[in-house]
Amino acid sequence: MNNYKWSISKVTSEGDLITHAYYHVEATDGENTVNTEGNFYFTGKDVFIPYKDVREKTIIDWIDTETTKDGVSSIKSRLDQQLLDLKSEKKEEFPWLANTFKPNI
Repeated sequence: MNNYKWSISKVTSEGDLITHAYYHVEATDGENTVNTEGNFYFTGKDVFIPYKDVREKTIIDWIDTETTKDGVSSIKSRLDQQLLDLKSEKKEEFPWLANTFKPNI
């Protein structure tokens, strides 16, 4: 199971209504890590909390809820796919390093 670490770097508001948030999400499977960032514009239907009472976790939950359809988070599923791609990726040495002398010290 992948782990996700969210953070909010900026929000914009109109009075007490938060209208927009910049987010960053890091996903790890224990071996590999991938990141994404973006901005999300709220519809306003569920985000009216007095600004002084809003916490980062609240905004993260709003974004996660609004980007989840039929139980699938579009943000997390893209990160999951990137992690899967990294596991199946064939890693090649750079051609210019293939014959590089490496002393045993």
